[in-house]
Amino acid sequence: IVDDRKILNQYEYDVWGNVVSQKETIKNRFKFNGQQLDPITQQYYLRARFYNPVIGRFTQEDTYRGDGLNLYAYCANNPIYYVDPSGNVAKIICPNKADKIREKIANGKATPKEIKELDEFDRLNPLVNEYANLVNSNNSWEWKYHITGGDSLTKTQKKKIKNEAIDRGLIPSVKMKPGTKYPDFESEGLIQKVDYLPQELWKSSDTVQFRWLDDRITGGRPKGFTWHHSEIEGRMELVPFGIHNVINHIGGRSKGHWAFGKR
Repeated sequence: IVDDRKILNQYEYDVWGNVVSQKETIKNRFKFNGQQLDPITQQYYLRARFYNPVIGRFTQEDTYRGDGLNLYAYCANNPIYYVDPSGNVAKIICPNKADKIREKIANGKATPKEIKELDEFDRLNPLVNEYANLVNSNNSWEWKYHITGGDSLTKTQKKKIKNEAIDRGLIPSVKMKPGTKYPDFESEGLIQKVDYLPQELWKSSDTVQFRWLDDRITGGRPKGFTWHHSEIEGRMELVPFGIHNVINHIGGRSKGHWAFGKR
């Protein structure tokens, strides 16, 4: 969805992730459940291993032991009631806490706190997909203009929406490098290209730096990507704009680092 609310890409899947129908006008590799699709093997990369929707199973063994004898099963062979965003363990999504509170309300046993929690769930739950779609669109957006009721959401509520989108596997979960606030895009397979700026451009504006980098790519920078200033001197990483834009992080442009200065 772009700024004028026009839908550019639309997908419909069966419960295993096979495409039933799709309308795609811009290139997008984040598909079923927000996971990356390998265009060559047509398998989804779930960080820990690859999932094949045609056979409905993983193609590598589960590194976790104790959840069952079948080390290749996807969502315990029940993708209607389970979700597996990491490739390691299935998470129960239904029945959820909201359903239990509704049952308590029907029986007159819900506490005021539970009723308040349900009200917030009912308000925020529909916004999770809105948020994920905006992030995965790799376009600029703002909470107050592009999220329903976004101008009245608190920081805590926004954080809940983001975390829920990650938990559901709708957007990538980018971890920070151990003991730092440096994002590890590489471990998530999000780096499209790595290049190095010459030292004379380290303090230049983003416009100058990005132009120099873009000119070194045949056909220019692909749409929907931006350059991330790594903490490593001169290192620039080409990553999806959307996920880069929603991660609170520091990098080469931060104070005390190699590219600190006017952007």
